[in-house]
Amino acid sequence: MEVTITLDHGPLNAEFTGEEREELEDNLLAFVEFLEENEDIFDSPDFSVEQVEGGENTELDPDYWEEQQEESGEEIPDQSNHEPEPDLDINYGSIPNRTDFGEETLSQYFDIDPEGEEPPYLNFDPEVLEESGSSRSERQMRSSLIILTLWRECTGAEEVRSPDLKDAVRISGVDDNGLFNMYQFNNGEGDRYFRRDSSGANTDISLTLPGKREGYDQIQRTIERLEGGWEADE
Repeated sequence: MEVTITLDHGPLNAEFTGEEREELEDNLLAFVEFLEENEDIFDSPDFSVEQVEGGENTELDPDYWEEQQEESGEEIPDQSNHEPEPDLDINYGSIPNRTDFGEETLSQYFDIDPEGEEPPYLNFDPEVLEESGSSRSERQMRSSLIILTLWRECTGAEEVRSPDLKDAVRISGVDDNGLFNMYQFNNGEGDRYFRRDSSGANTDISLTLPGKREGYDQIQRTIERLEGGWEADE
């Protein structure tokens, strides 16, 4: 049995005719998606389409719609090569100004949850953090500097609990065992950068003033190495 489905969308009337209802419904859904993608064009007062006579099935004939687009003088945007835009919900605070790297570059190397429910983490080989040699405590210290800076600038968290920092360090690909050793790295260099309140799992960790400065510097040095074609030693 022949089935006909008619769609009225403002000045646009489309009719789909066939014997298979499921096929007609699929065509109709595809046509609705097409309308939604180009609603600015079809809602324009300069756009008009004559109703197809005799129940002719226009379906999604590209030539037909290109002719209508040319007659309207509007251009239908090409959706085939659409590139996803950076997540504009992420605010990097003063990091771009302090590092000379824009948000697009930062988003390549750092993953941030705009809702603040997940910790920020590093999206690159952590071996790039080995500036003074190859030690776990150095990678822990440098990754923590970056993570705490991202936490503060992107979500407003001035201090975080020790277990949360350990999780972020681990997700970033850095061994989080014995994280407290990072404070003693390079004869206590790490101890100057971090402030610890309380002890154990209840420790709140934040950056000191020197730590905040070093956090920005660490982000800049790390991205410069990554952008400069850094490769891990074999």
